[in-house]
Amino acid sequence: MLKKPLLFACLFFCSSVLNAQEESVDETKPPPKARVKPSTGTSPRGKDSEQKSTFTKDLYFARQSFVFDVRRDRIMHSPVESLDPTTGKFEMDLLFLHFGLSVAIDQEIQLEGRRIETYMPSLDGGIRVHLPFRYVQPFIGAGYTLGWLAASDPNNRGSHDITVLWQGSRSGVWGFYGELGVDVLVPIDRRAGLGLRAYLRYGSLNSESIPDLGGAQIASTKLTPFVGIVFAR
Repeated sequence: MLKKPLLFACLFFCSSVLNAQEESVDETKPPPKARVKPSTGTSPRGKDSEQKSTFTKDLYFARQSFVFDVRRDRIMHSPVESLDPTTGKFEMDLLFLHFGLSVAIDQEIQLEGRRIETYMPSLDGGIRVHLPFRYVQPFIGAGYTLGWLAASDPNNRGSHDITVLWQGSRSGVWGFYGELGVDVLVPIDRRAGLGLRAYLRYGSLNSESIPDLGGAQIASTKLTPFVGIVFAR
């Protein structure tokens, strides 16, 4: 009588063990998925932005320069025979805007065989566009000049110093100009450069009637080379 219940108990126990093993197999977690490595390649858009930043990193925001007129001749119109200026110029470029202050001291004008001394401060303003290459940066510009000129005959005045600016004849001067040049810059830190500037400027110079020039007017054109130093940031 006891054999049958014992047999049923053994079968029940074996069935329970088998079911428990099947459930443990089903509940086993699946193996983790392999991680996808990010692509190391650069997208076309990323390449464009990288090239753009490389091209514009040398586009300095501000430049200051001091240059000299290295050629002393000017094409004049009768009756003025020649003009021999000695000019120093301070320039400032703010991105694409150009400003300059020049002073021509003790320049000489030949008029009908007479030597006339003139002093001429002037301001010019315009646009100047640089190509932002690494070391050699060509530029082109154009603008307008405004100033005034004091002229006097040194044989007919009592003073021979800078007070000549307030003696003799005075007149306003004006003219247009165009220029082509280059800055050669050596980087001195991450955002600054120091170097040389050289350019050619073709410009006109005009004035009102000047009594010390016999009532003549200045009407000239000139191709002027300038050289000097430049600092850029």
